[in-house]
Amino acid sequence: MKKTSKLVALLMILVLVLSCAACSSSSGEPKTDGDTTMTGKDSATPSNDSDSTTPSNDNDDDVVDVDVEDEDEEEDDLPDVILGADGKPVDLGGMEVTIAAWWANPEPDESTAYGEATKNYRDWIQSTYNFTIKEESIGSWDDYPSLLTNFCTTGGDENYVFVCDERSFSGFRSGLYKDLAAIDCLDFSEEKWDKGALDFLRLGDSIYGMRAERPEPRGGIFFNKRLLQEAGIDPESLYDMQAAGTWDWAAFEDLCAKLTRDTNGDDIPDIYAMSSLNYDFMKPCLASNDAYIIERDADGKFVNATGTDKFIQAWDWAKDLRSKYEMPKPDGSNWDYPYAAFLNAEVALQAAEEYRVTENQALPDDFGFVVFPKGPAVSDYACYSYDHLRVIPAIYDDDRAWKIAFAFNLYTNPTPGYEDVDDWKTNYYPLFRDTRSVDETLEILTRNPKPQLFPLVDNVNRSNSYFWNIDSKTGQEQYEEQRDEIDYYVGVANSY
Repeated sequence: MKKTSKLVALLMILVLVLSCAACSSSSGEPKTDGDTTMTGKDSATPSNDSDSTTPSNDNDDDVVDVDVEDEDEEEDDLPDVILGADGKPVDLGGMEVTIAAWWANPEPDESTAYGEATKNYRDWIQSTYNFTIKEESIGSWDDYPSLLTNFCTTGGDENYVFVCDERSFSGFRSGLYKDLAAIDCLDFSEEKWDKGALDFLRLGDSIYGMRAERPEPRGGIFFNKRLLQEAGIDPESLYDMQAAGTWDWAAFEDLCAKLTRDTNGDDIPDIYAMSSLNYDFMKPCLASNDAYIIERDADGKFVNATGTDKFIQAWDWAKDLRSKYEMPKPDGSNWDYPYAAFLNAEVALQAAEEYRVTENQALPDDFGFVVFPKGPAVSDYACYSYDHLRVIPAIYDDDRAWKIAFAFNLYTNPTPGYEDVDDWKTNYYPLFRDTRSVDETLEILTRNPKPQLFPLVDNVNRSNSYFWNIDSKTGQEQYEEQRDEIDYYVGVANSY
């Protein structure tokens, strides 16, 4: 639907052209002025075939042909103006909104078409609705949680949307954050919202945290392509299995068996398939079987899920697999020896989170990245997330919170004209050695992963301590050892 302002502008163009045409008759070839084509010449423009500045009158009719489609293309991309109860554009009264974190994202790169379009869109929303918005760093990573809590407790003149990480998640139970579900300008059915994040800080029908970004990719399997080829394995076969849905625990174990070899005949492997930190392996392993330390029951209460069948199954499978194919810790090595083993091409496989791709740039060999294989308790690849959320302080009154949410909602909308573009992949391509790791693996890892709930239960697994005994205890033994401790913290969390 065309906006009123556009219609008025179009009529003005027509009136101007007609008035010019009234002063001169058409003559010669059409004159092209940008994207607007007019038959006839401007009275101030000399004729090409006459010395006179007065145009000839060869034709009796003045013909005007105005093509404004291209001229208005950029404006057509802009959304319809949102009107208030008075029928005028919503007016935020010059409010300045700050999206706060311990970092600040850079402004769009205007040297690219996407960056320029994003900058133009943001300028348009701020001028149309009379507000300003910016991203700003307000402190360091260490002191940020106290800054957030203090402001949400005492308030201030600033209009904040705060980033919230696991150090501050529990503040929603203390009433520090606004119920976003009660703010009617936020439509959480829109595609831009991370649905898993919306379910994370939720109590009943109330939602206290939001994320208008794609989930971050987390745990998967890095693989050294050269070492696979030397073992007679086509590296592309891992991607092919992933695409076909046959990349499961059995396929992974078969791969590990082929990569682990005894080269001197003493029945002790000299070459091992993989080397991974215990928690780097266990987080995606458990999620691959839809198993988590903390879950919610049908009533929304937290439960200790470490004793469930799917959790015990994943734990015991991991313990057995690692006992056969995991490279033992070398004598005198540091705690992070698994990372060094992969970078030194001593092993072909490593379970790790996607961010390790930066360090893996030091690997001379070509490498790939696939999701963790799926377990028997699931029908599709299951992944986990623990991303930052955005919260609005509950200390704001409803009107102020509504305006802040309105501005944030507009700011986080997709850039008009680029709604269907996979621009989120742009920064990942240079980090990986092939495109399938991005187009296929990261696509799966960011496709509605299930949030880890343990950060909502204070003191549970803050240092991944639950995984320290993976190589020495069975799942049942570990459950019984820490059951009372976790049950206690779950009870405390459920008492709020």
